[in-house]
Amino acid sequence: MEWKRVLLGKAFLSALTLLVILNAFFFYYQHGGSYGQFGVEAASYVRNVDELSGLSWEAGAAACEDYLESVSQSIRDGTWDSGGDIYRSNVIRSIEPQFLYLISYGPYLGRIEADAEKLQGVSLFADPDSFGYKNAVKTAKDFASMRGAAVTFGHDMAVTDVFADRWADYSILLLAVVICAAFMAERRAGLWPVIYAAPCGRVRLAVRRIGILLAGSVIGTAAVLGPKILLSAWLYGGLDEWGRLLQSIPMFQNVPLPLTIGQFWMLYLAVKAAGTFFIGLALWAVMSMVADLGLALCGAGLLLAVEYACTAIPPASAFAILRYCNLFSYVDYIQVFQQYLNLNIFGTLISGRDLVLALLPAMCAAASGVCLAAARFKHPVSPVNRLLRFADRLRRRIDPYMTRGRLLALEAEKLLIRRRGILVLALLVLVLTRAEAPERRYDPLDMYDQYYEQLYAGPITDDTLTSLEAELTACTGGDRAGSLTRLIGKLSQAPEGAWLIPSGPYDAVWSQDDAGRHGTNALLVLLVLTLLVSPIAAQENEAQVRPLLFAAPGGRKKLWQRKAALATLLAALVWAMVYGAEMLLIVRANGPLTCLSAPTSSLGLSCNMDTFQGSRSAVPIWATLARHYGLRLMVVLAVGQLCLFISGLSRRSRDAMLACVGLIVVPAALAGIGSDALARLCFLLPLESVPVFSRPSPFIAAAIAGAASAAMARYWQTVRQPDKVTEKSR
Repeated sequence: MEWKRVLLGKAFLSALTLLVILNAFFFYYQHGGSYGQFGVEAASYVRNVDELSGLSWEAGAAACEDYLESVSQSIRDGTWDSGGDIYRSNVIRSIEPQFLYLISYGPYLGRIEADAEKLQGVSLFADPDSFGYKNAVKTAKDFASMRGAAVTFGHDMAVTDVFADRWADYSILLLAVVICAAFMAERRAGLWPVIYAAPCGRVRLAVRRIGILLAGSVIGTAAVLGPKILLSAWLYGGLDEWGRLLQSIPMFQNVPLPLTIGQFWMLYLAVKAAGTFFIGLALWAVMSMVADLGLALCGAGLLLAVEYACTAIPPASAFAILRYCNLFSYVDYIQVFQQYLNLNIFGTLISGRDLVLALLPAMCAAASGVCLAAARFKHPVSPVNRLLRFADRLRRRIDPYMTRGRLLALEAEKLLIRRRGILVLALLVLVLTRAEAPERRYDPLDMYDQYYEQLYAGPITDDTLTSLEAELTACTGGDRAGSLTRLIGKLSQAPEGAWLIPSGPYDAVWSQDDAGRHGTNALLVLLVLTLLVSPIAAQENEAQVRPLLFAAPGGRKKLWQRKAALATLLAALVWAMVYGAEMLLIVRANGPLTCLSAPTSSLGLSCNMDTFQGSRSAVPIWATLARHYGLRLMVVLAVGQLCLFISGLSRRSRDAMLACVGLIVVPAALAGIGSDALARLCFLLPLESVPVFSRPSPFIAAAIAGAASAAMARYWQTVRQPDKVTEKSR
């Protein structure tokens, strides 16, 4: 029964289905999204790898270099023709390092051995008991197994593309949290004393749950990561290369284990499943040892926060062992696997990767023992401890301020604290802090374009053109001359009043090449907002107090106003967090936003700003940016009002959450992976907002949906009579 209740329950199956869909969405957007054809660049990669695979490594590197040089020359001459393969130059640019790495791998191994011999001969490191001596000897010994390794050229991206994002890692972690939450169901229902008194309600039930958690970890890892591995191998032509040596891929240069790609995937999946099992056990142990469920969740959150903070410890620190003996070493295991670092453990050197693997079985056993002991000895009713007494005193001081005429604060406390919305916000913060700056795509002349845009930024005058022509006369050709020629041609046709603008950050904001990042952030906003706001009205329906609230003086209009205001504030908060982090990453990767007072039409002078080609708008760039993110805010506010309306229709918080996810997030995810029928019926397109200046209809539809939802929510909460509470409804 417990197996069916947890693994076949609505919560686990819904979470598993949703996370598989979300990961499929991110994988799709990574390979084209709604602004490109799925897999076209991957097909170009496979085609070019197959063409070059018959060459020697030296000849392959030379062929790549010759092709890139010919592309640069044809761009300078204005005769460049992609020949139908518009991705080939980018693909060749990614293939060339593969050949260079294969050429250098043998000398790299020889250098490790030679360096070890040199260090042993230096008096400073010649002491056999010193760390430097032991480290040099162990490094040479570990990499000796790779001597003469048969590295080969192949489809590296079939492997590396799996690690392009970390959504799969966090998805598996979320499944472990869902399973642990299901174990706490009897506490929420007040049935813990009954379970505790049953003959099999303690140790035997705990043993069953340990098995359920292990099975759920294996199922989640296989369901989330397995399809991604197979899709990447299929898309990049790597299905027949699983017997290839793993060190043939530059990403695994520092791995001294002679593994094939297939063996690596088996090891990786096994460690991920075991790591998820251990994390689930640790969370369950914390929640089992604390009787108060709210305090238990706080303890689990504190544990995760401390463990996450330890990941910031530098690898060379004396406390580096805390970086590796860490829960997040199993969340982001690929980082541990790639690195080669020896740690001094009581005078014995062990690599961080080996330490993580060696500790995993022992920590799983220890965490299982804690869970069994808590199930056996933890009483449902016990004297209130000091921490709970302190919490009660703190609550008595705070409650008057939360309840004395401050209905908005009380609603926020119910939603964020009692309904654990603060955990959703904490998870959002974790995701945003782990995000990486968006990668821009460059043609061979972009480096010089950016240099001259920054050097001559400002209004375009005759002096600007004169200076650029003087630069062109002085240079001796090459990419610099090609960039100057192209830039002078554009500026000579610029309208009056136009500016030359450093386009890097603006290109990251509006370029359609970044549609995958736009879609990812849009789906993140929708998911977080639905999980956060969905219980806002359903919690009263679940407690069956709506008839009482409807009869109270402020239970209709005033209560609805506060709920609508809270939904609006939370929507604005999520918008600010996601898009604030997006702007921070853009500025960090591309430089600050400059020339904000320039007319928007000036953005069309950039070679990469296709969105503004032909624009004649005299509106300042700062106003265009404000409209861009303001329209996104309007869409997010509309989603918040729709969640409020759906929540008011639902009888239980769980039903409200599933309905919001099913009606808002799932259609957006399906639209993102190619469903044209749903593209215009969801909030994904306006939140991506790349074509904001040419297609305003999605924003109009979102505004109408938000206004209609707010009006219907008001009617449902303030006018419509609540259903009578009957024995059947109870």
